[in-house]
Amino acid sequence: MNDILKQILDEIQGMKTNMQNMNADISDMKTDMQNMNADISGMKTDMQNMNANISTRFDNIETKFSILQTDVNEIKSIVKRIEENHPEDIHAMLKTINRKLDQRDIDIQVLNKRVFKVEGNTKN
Repeated sequence: MNDILKQILDEIQGMKTNMQNMNADISDMKTDMQNMNADISGMKTDMQNMNANISTRFDNIETKFSILQTDVNEIKSIVKRIEENHPEDIHAMLKTINRKLDQRDIDIQVLNKRVFKVEGNTKN
């Protein structure tokens, strides 16, 4: 009977040792899980930062694109105004040139008359 009790005791002792080993393994697994959770949490923070950075960059791109679109529209408007007013501008310049030429013609005629009088006076 002692032998049976000793066997049972040995068996219980072996089970106890196995349980302690299992507890140690579970504790190691728990530590590993905590480390993994910390890593995942860090990755989540990194992803949130990356998303915020990407969002900011897209906002900047949209703002710059909007400014660019406004500039293009202004340029189109200026070109259209120039195209529409171009003939009028040329006409106004030609009128100005014509007036200046007419004034020069008058000045030349006055000078010619003076020269003619002077020549006539010197011949007499």
